Amino acid sequence: TRRGVVILAVLAVTTALGVSFAATFAHASYLSLDLPELQTLTVLIAAFGLWPLAQPDEGAPPARLVGPILILAGLAATAAVRLNHPYDARHPEATDVVYQVDQDRKQAWRVSVLPALAPWSAEVLKTGGAALTKLESWRFNGPVDAAAAPYVDYPPAQIALAKGANGDVTLHVVPPAGARTIGLHLSSNTVAAVTAIGGAATQLPIPPTKSAAFSVAAPPAEGFDVTVHPAGPGKLTVDYAAVLDDWPKAAAPLPKRPANVMPFDTSDGTVLTGTRSLSW
Repeated sequence: TRRGVVILAVLAVTTALGVSFAATFAHASYLSLDLPELQTLTVLIAAFGLWPLAQPDEGAPPARLVGPILILAGLAATAAVRLNHPYDARHPEATDVVYQVDQDRKQAWRVSVLPALAPWSAEVLKTGGAALTKLESWRFNGPVDAAAAPYVDYPPAQIALAKGANGDVTLHVVPPAGARTIGLHLSSNTVAAVTAIGGAATQLPIPPTKSAAFSVAAPPAEGFDVTVHPAGPGKLTVDYAAVLDDWPKAAAPLPKRPANVMPFDTSDGTVLTGTRSLSW
């Protein structure tokens, strides 16, 4: 009937709009967030739009089989994705392995930063027969896979403190030579706040029982200033982590990656860490 045609046309238009929105959202989340789990949300959004077209009126048994068929198809697709190896040369597996050097304790580790330990990353960590362990650091959201490695000496970061006439304290941070980024983790035993980083105004509180962290990309070789406004006399603990682009030349080289494995983010670099305690 004409009414049925109109209803079907309205459903088709609204479905097209809904699926287009879901597809746009899926594309943006896939490219920008590195969270493939969010794709399930876009599938759910699209399903609400498609279901009125996929679900027919009650009638003969074949009509009632649409729902079960879709469920079985979904289960089959889930099993295929779960059981098949998802990586190839066109879509390689991301790995993020770094050589982390604790310059205070004179210790080093090979570390896999990503939550899942890829076979290639496990091979790197076990170089020389090293045993896998878990490493905790303020740099990570939780324990990460690591293995002890020979210590490699590098010039450390230089951090000096100066107190201004207005009560502010200024940290002058000189990163290790060639640092791509340097992250700072600040803890204070008095109420304080970071008010400027490299000359740019900011407002980053440092509560006494908590801490504040930030990272500076492409830090100048001559260093930069961090201005801290404290409530009074106190002590500041500064942890640093400087990322160098290259794997240590004195360390065993990384094995060749298979075609379906790629480096990601800080991978194949060196991370220099240390702590400084400063008082005013």
